[in-house]
Amino acid sequence: MPGPAQHQPDQGWTGQIVEDDGGELRLAALRERRRVILWTVALQTVLVLVGVTAVVTLARPLLPFLAGRPILHVAAVATIIGTFAVARSPSSIIAIISECKARGPFTEMVLGVTVVMDVLVIMLFAVVVSVSEVLIAPGAGMDFGLLMMMSVEILGAVIVGVMLGWLIALYIRRVRADLMIFILGVAFLVTFVSRHGGLLLDRWYGLHLQLEPMLICITAGFVVQNFSREGDRFMAKIDRGSLPIYVVFFALAGAALQIEALRGSWLVALIIVVARALLIWVGAYLGARFGGDPPRYWKQSGLGFVTQAGVSLGLAAIVMSRFPDWGAPLGTIIVAVITINQVVGPPGFKVALNAVGETGASRPEAASSGRAVGPSSPAGRA
Repeated sequence: MPGPAQHQPDQGWTGQIVEDDGGELRLAALRERRRVILWTVALQTVLVLVGVTAVVTLARPLLPFLAGRPILHVAAVATIIGTFAVARSPSSIIAIISECKARGPFTEMVLGVTVVMDVLVIMLFAVVVSVSEVLIAPGAGMDFGLLMMMSVEILGAVIVGVMLGWLIALYIRRVRADLMIFILGVAFLVTFVSRHGGLLLDRWYGLHLQLEPMLICITAGFVVQNFSREGDRFMAKIDRGSLPIYVVFFALAGAALQIEALRGSWLVALIIVVARALLIWVGAYLGARFGGDPPRYWKQSGLGFVTQAGVSLGLAAIVMSRFPDWGAPLGTIIVAVITINQVVGPPGFKVALNAVGETGASRPEAASSGRAVGPSSPAGRA
């Protein structure tokens, strides 16, 4: 992995957010909808990653910062953008579900796929960025020891996340006081220890090893939600306190937006948005069909996966810092793509929820009977 000079403290903001995302992974819903979730995750990941990478490679004449770069360099940059295209926004999806009072199999499928893919993209991002650094470095060959180191980092992050989740659950059960402050403190502590631990290992042993703070926090949230009795209290506190974190994060992302760079690459950003949306629709359509969903879900599935935010913004900041030569203009394109998707994605998801009849307004039987229609009820399974 890169040396410690490239580790960024700003990931601490992301830590609290991805603890939220990890907490939304509920095993019961994942088991019930596992077939369609697995099909959709697999197809969307492959189609979007490969398709967007190919589109960016073909569009390289429109990217000034790639002018004169060798083909391996272009391929590395295109793959990084393709990896970003895989990312979703669980927090936005959850907000829309809450606003629409949506319940049912389609809602569970979209949420499950979104959260799983946001966890997957962090591991995929670590692999792609590390391999890209090898490809871009002049005269560097493929170092398979690096891949082994990445495996150790991912496994180590999961192990630390499991222990951290157990400690958070213990704190909630035994102490309870100032829970939000405690969670924020944990997020900053994870980031600090990860960054400075990697720095010390590099300085003392020449070992470029850093556990990924975002993967640690996602694992911790997953453990608290699914393997303790404190999941509901944990998520309630996270939901109440997450808004200021998002405000700061979006403010930082907006401050990093370079208008001059965007003027020269807005066309590429638009091309990526359109290509990503089409590939998502194809992957979701096929995933719903192969996964055994009813036909009324097939055409609507793609509308649930356009939205981006959250972890994507944190990863964009990492790209800017780790690739100083071209990271800023690339980060500008990525943030522009995320912004467009965040604008058009939520309305599209609302349209899909209404079309499949899983919003509160589209469930007249729930209003007349005074009970919720969820996936466990006959109406929810219809």
